[in-house]
Amino acid sequence: MPQQNLDRSKLRADAIKQSAIADMKQHSDKLIHGFESADETYSRRAIWELVQNARDLSDHCNITICLNDNSFSFTHNGKPFTSNTLLSLIKQVSSKSDDKLNEEILEDEVEEVGQYGTGFITTHAFGKQFSIKGSLKVADDTYIALEDFEIDRKAPTSTKLAEKLLAQQNAVFDLLEKNGDFTSESTDTTFTYKFDEKSDRENAVEAFKSYTEHYLPLVMALNGHIKSITIINKIENYKRVYRKGENIIENGITATPIIIDDKPPQNIFSLQDKETEMIIILPLAERSKTRKWDEDMGRLFLYFPLVGTEAWGSNFIIHCGRFSPTNARDGLHLISSNSQTKEKEESNREIMGIASTMIFPI
Repeated sequence: MPQQNLDRSKLRADAIKQSAIADMKQHSDKLIHGFESADETYSRRAIWELVQNARDLSDHCNITICLNDNSFSFTHNGKPFTSNTLLSLIKQVSSKSDDKLNEEILEDEVEEVGQYGTGFITTHAFGKQFSIKGSLKVADDTYIALEDFEIDRKAPTSTKLAEKLLAQQNAVFDLLEKNGDFTSESTDTTFTYKFDEKSDRENAVEAFKSYTEHYLPLVMALNGHIKSITIINKIENYKRVYRKGENIIENGITATPIIIDDKPPQNIFSLQDKETEMIIILPLAERSKTRKWDEDMGRLFLYFPLVGTEAWGSNFIIHCGRFSPTNARDGLHLISSNSQTKEKEESNREIMGIASTMIFPI
């Protein structure tokens, strides 16, 4: 005999929940695949993913990076979250700034490299649990404070992770409906990753060292919107502030001054061509004094280093906004038998030819 006393509203609610979990599973599958594909480059790429997102969200970007014994945090002054960008982050789907959707990028704007897409998975090298402190914009001059909003991606299976993603999505809906207080103030955004495993801490320490010792001045020189980066290392008890000065052009060479803790500026010298979006960083310590880049530095950049180009065989560092990198961002499409990448390969070879002519003019 059928049971006549079943709660039909509960049956409906259960069916809705199971359907929502099934819909969310495509996102959890992608995350699980990303975690399983993690390699040694993830920790070196992770900081660039965070810097890239911050740079995409501000035309006057100030960043603070802090390394603690038990956590790693990243703060920027860019645009606050919207419900769309926060939900996109939870589901790990690419999202550009809302006011740039369906708009052409103006000539003097910096093209968005990406935001919360697949590359963001690399930041889980610092831990699969992180919290967000900042603001959620809900209307003009109206925000809801994000107080340690938690993203938890620790799960043994894709289905369990889908359940967590659904709960985090519902937490956003609750925040909009009943849990968040309105304010007229927008605050900086901070991501804090909690070290749950020994490798999380090791990855953060390695990335921190690589970032500060090698690349930071170069990244600031190549990204016009980044104005300052503050580095705080509480493990080794030091703090450094990097600020960028105005470019000085002399005899066709651009000097970008990077001021570290109010010391005399460290100049990054480059050849620049706006038409081709080409910047070649020259191996110069001063205008009349050469230098050699460290062997473990990438030689090709797409605003940020393409990890894997350290052995490119040149003492020049080449950046171009039109490069077509491999999916792993560890090099360029240049020569292969893959017809799908043929057009990208031809474009990259043409760009490298332009770079050669800039370095060694005929």
